[in-house]
Amino acid sequence: MQKRIYEFQKRIYEFIVEQLKAVGADGLVNPRLGCGCPLDDLFPCDGPDYDCVLGRFAREDELTPEEKRWMKEENVPWIMRPLEFEEEEKNEDAI
Repeated sequence: MQKRIYEFQKRIYEFIVEQLKAVGADGLVNPRLGCGCPLDDLFPCDGPDYDCVLGRFAREDELTPEEKRWMKEENVPWIMRPLEFEEEEKNEDAI
């Protein structure tokens, strides 16, 4: 029974990773808790929180001086930001 549960959990995990990759996400981020997890280390907390959203790695030019200092002091290789989607431009000629 335990093996079947593990296999089911593994399939769910793989499905989530596939879907995140399909939309261009680098992982998940929880803005409320200030944490994030990349695709290669999802759910180090044993599962997503209700506040987890799609995330992407912050670009160097987006980082504040405080974030850069914190990354250096704490030896943190990345910061995750919520993934934002551009709204599709509405085509007024479309029916």
